[in-house]
Amino acid sequence: MSQGQSQHVGLLAVNRAFSRFAHVTGYVCLAGALCEVAGYQALAPNAPIWPVLLPLAVTLVLLILLDRRRTTFYSVFFLVVGGASQFWLSVSLLSAFSSVRSSHTLVLSLVAVALVLVCGPGLVPSSAIVWGIIGFAVGQAASLAATVLTRSPFQLDAISLVVIVGLIAVEVTDSVTRSRRLAVRPELDRAVLDDELSVLRYRTEVRAAALMHDT
Repeated sequence: MSQGQSQHVGLLAVNRAFSRFAHVTGYVCLAGALCEVAGYQALAPNAPIWPVLLPLAVTLVLLILLDRRRTTFYSVFFLVVGGASQFWLSVSLLSAFSSVRSSHTLVLSLVAVALVLVCGPGLVPSSAIVWGIIGFAVGQAASLAATVLTRSPFQLDAISLVVIVGLIAVEVTDSVTRSRRLAVRPELDRAVLDDELSVLRYRTEVRAAALMHDT
């Protein structure tokens, strides 16, 4: 494998590891949203909240598919369905519980955080940042539309805001340090190659010495 190929594989592995971490976090958020909705339904058995479970479950399935196939199609599909889930969830809870109107609840942040962590296709940090900003905008737009429909006060989701700021900080740091890591990688590859050649040379010398001793 050439040095250029090894660098590409290294960048691919780092990007894949970060997206996997982001998507696993999204799994936890969506699973938590499902549990929260079930809890709210138990508190208000007569409120029509349970249908929200269906789009939330579909959003979770789409995130799993996105993690396996990081394409533009699955990224856009996930954001569309996730935005619809955020809207439906917000409308249902804001309509059924006055306490949700007065103070922001965690369940409204969980889907929004999962949308921020979409990552999307691409191997460069700027791609994850752009998709994260789009996911943040979709989540907040859905929440805003729900508050307008239910005539509730709109509150910017502080949790998803912190997540998008953290995502940008991580990706910018990765972009800044990437050139340094790429510069060090050829030296590491050369050191490994020299070590392997040294071991091979030692084995050859030992074998040659053994043959001379036998003769």
